[in-house]
Amino acid sequence: MKNEQESKEESAEELQSVEHALQNNLMQRQTLQVEQNEIDTAMKEVLASNGEVYKLASGILIRSEPKKLQTELEAKKKMIEAKISALDKQSLSLENRAIQLRKTLSG
Repeated sequence: MKNEQESKEESAEELQSVEHALQNNLMQRQTLQVEQNEIDTAMKEVLASNGEVYKLASGILIRSEPKKLQTELEAKKKMIEAKISALDKQSLSLENRAIQLRKTLSG
């Protein structure tokens, strides 16, 4: 009986840990989505520019070529999309684990 109680306590602790990890993933995903939206806006501005664009580097504005800046923004966007995809996969795995733990605790 005591062994079963210890097992349930461990499952409850793990569930708490999994839910905390899910919350962290959600916050990271939201941060990445904001960054992705900023990049989308910047890409639109670069396309609409009259050929003169600037980028911020180490606190100073530096003139940049629109095509080069567009390429940099696209690369950064792809990196963010990959991170979001990885977070989504991790969240799915954590959600599945949480479901298993809830079943264990209720059963």
